[in-house]
Amino acid sequence: MLTAAHAAAQGDPARAEHLLEATSGAVLAEAAAGLPDRGLFTAYGTCSIAEPLADLAALGLLAAPAGAPPAPSLPLP
Repeated sequence: MLTAAHAAAQGDPARAEHLLEATSGAVLAEAAAGLPDRGLFTAYGTCSIAEPLADLAALGLLAAPAGAPPAPSLPLP
């Protein structure tokens, strides 16, 4: 959602559509890596704390905290 919203805000609806249809973690991670630190969203809600952090670490978008167990491998098509 974040990557698609950013693409739409930049006036690129075709890229927004592509990102909404993407199922590859690698494609989404690459798109997210280029996003500004702050932008359209300033918060994200989730019922879990560990899972989203582990997913971001597995995609290389977030360094794992010191002493944290290794992030599980995400299936990448």
